[in-house]
Amino acid sequence: MGERTGREARVPPRARAAVVLVPPVEVMRPRSADGVPAQAPPPRELQYSLELDGFRALAFVLEGGRVVLQSRSRRDLSPGFPDIAAASARLLPPGIVLDGELCAYREGRLSFTDLLRSHADRVQAGVPVSYIVFDLLAVPGRDVRALPVRDRWELLGTALGEAGPPLQRVPATQDEETARAWFRDLREAGVEGIVAKSPGRGRCWSGRRTEAP
Repeated sequence: MGERTGREARVPPRARAAVVLVPPVEVMRPRSADGVPAQAPPPRELQYSLELDGFRALAFVLEGGRVVLQSRSRRDLSPGFPDIAAASARLLPPGIVLDGELCAYREGRLSFTDLLRSHADRVQAGVPVSYIVFDLLAVPGRDVRALPVRDRWELLGTALGEAGPPLQRVPATQDEETARAWFRDLREAGVEGIVAKSPGRGRCWSGRRTEAP
């Protein structure tokens, strides 16, 4: 047989088996909604989670311990967030692709402006950063984007296991009253709104505040 050329020749068989989704990948975006979408009668159809004030990023764990944190504009944010990249490489196997938000914390609330600072400045100021994950796009050897939201959510819980900060799964609920309480009470903590997903059909809405601050 002839000599292999191009990317196939450079990627070992184990990598081809584990890593099935590589950057860049289009970031999925929810549709806007006024307020919190209403829950359907049982069986409940919506899952609610927090919409956080941070940097949206897809986390790709590649072979050799390399991690890419892809922004919406397809830039690699990992040089600016080395602690998140290191934690992802340490805790997750090659082939995992996560979708979430990079969030900085100052004085008990999310601080978007601190994300704009350098890593060294944040460390000096004692400002921690976490990667809050709300979806799973791939596991080793399998692209799972076509699965229902409920299945990806369960796989995400398994993938993260007992991991804690700086990697954690976003708080979520199927209880509409809990979601409305989050929407009402967590504004001062930097929560921008509520994301509602249809677990079976994969549709997604983002409920934001429309009133003046």
